[in-house]
Amino acid sequence: MEKHNQKTSERSRSSRAKWVLALSLCLCLISMIFSSAIQSNFGNVEVKELKLMDPSGYAVSVIAQENKKVNVFKTKIRFNRHIMESTFSARPLADISSRYGATMDYKKFTQEYLKSST
Repeated sequence: MEKHNQKTSERSRSSRAKWVLALSLCLCLISMIFSSAIQSNFGNVEVKELKLMDPSGYAVSVIAQENKKVNVFKTKIRFNRHIMESTFSARPLADISSRYGATMDYKKFTQEYLKSST
């Protein structure tokens, strides 16, 4: 009789452990979904991860968030890998090249900002 109770107890523990594992995995999945939704403001913000190399060869990872619905200024700055290079080398983008689209966008944005502030 004692062996039967011991086997039943082991089965009960095993099924309980499986139940707890399944519940834990479900909670992890739900929390991942909610954290992603909160990070993206429920779809209103686009989250991008950029991986860059600085001039000395170190990898840098940047998480960029772009609000999809709110535009404060009309000018949009186009992405260009040289923007990050100018940041790491501590040189203005215009010094690297005045012909990059991002350089022209920054000049246009500066003019728009100065007009709006006066």
